[in-house]
Amino acid sequence: MAGALVARALEQRGMQAMVVDAGEEPGGVAVPVRLDGYLLEPAVGTIVLPHPHLSPLLEGLDAQVRPASEAAGRRLVYHRGRNHPVTFGPALLTSGLLSPAAKLRAAAEVFIRGHPQPAETLAAFMTRRFGRRAGELGAWLAAAGVHAGDPTELSVAAAFPTLAALEQRHGSVVRGMLAGRRTSGSRARPSTFVVGGGVASVAGAIAGAMEGRWARGFTVEAIVPSAGSWLVEGPERLRAER
Repeated sequence: MAGALVARALEQRGMQAMVVDAGEEPGGVAVPVRLDGYLLEPAVGTIVLPHPHLSPLLEGLDAQVRPASEAAGRRLVYHRGRNHPVTFGPALLTSGLLSPAAKLRAAAEVFIRGHPQPAETLAAFMTRRFGRRAGELGAWLAAAGVHAGDPTELSVAAAFPTLAALEQRHGSVVRGMLAGRRTSGSRARPSTFVVGGGVASVAGAIAGAMEGRWARGFTVEAIVPSAGSWLVEGPERLRAER
């Protein structure tokens, strides 16, 4: 998905991009699983619009983007034999997944002074801000729900730059979120959307719009600088200016 959206952004800026994809179906880890008439999204299942960066990338694409039903806002985590409803933000403090001690530590986030670490992971950031239990829970929910990734491997600055920015600007994630709500004023509030056929179909629509500049089943073995350009080694050798 990241490669697809970057290629879309480059093409909108007048450059000619090419995507080399190890998979046969565009979308990477977001490619849905279809079973018994159901569609399971293994990564992000919804998108939030309008969005200053994403909305322009979706314009003109042959993708079925439509408002989600209210049920899309209901999130569940299976833990110790039963499902627990989960909401993000301060409401997470009401979750049955957290002990009273964990909730108290998470609530103290507004008093924790920021000491960002170089190349800090999402898991390290969240546990530093909210404590071990609440931080681990929030990190895994965010990483799995958005990137289908491991929060101990994802950089918070790269994967969730808004979180890092809230701490830098306000000294606290919670204080930053509350300040954002106060200053939003009368602006249209973003809402949740789904994509027909799964979010990965956005990558498929981008691939279709790129007129043959999407190589499927192409596993990259090396990228090598060569005479002011780059060689991409794989099933064949490609030369790229950038």
